Amino acid sequence: MKIYFAGADASINFFYNNGIEQLLIAYPFLKKKQIKPNQKFFIDSGAYSVMTSGITINIDEYIEFLHKEKYTIYAGLDVIGDAEKTKINNDYMKEAGLNPIPAYHFGEPIEYLNYYLDN
Repeated sequence: MKIYFAGADASINFFYNNGIEQLLIAYPFLKKKQIKPNQKFFIDSGAYSVMTSGITINIDEYIEFLHKEKYTIYAGLDVIGDAEKTKINNDYMKEAGLNPIPAYHFGEPIEYLNYYLDN
């Protein structure tokens, strides 16, 4: 079983200094800090950062980043509060040759979860 530590963005040096490399890192943090890519990272799209801080994420730049850095574990670009847009983004990323882990948020219509399970 692999465990990824979430919330590492604010304390990345703590994890590195303790030999922990499997971290869930938000894409906006990676982009902003320009830290060394690490294949053990689980890349989160940063939808929560978008919702809480007003930043924006360009899906094509996110896709390009994932291709360039060759990450293998990453989330689709979700839109909190918009299950249809999240689905559209996930499908768009798949069409671009990626295999994102889709995001399903509690309270969204169950049809979206079933779609992800079927696809």
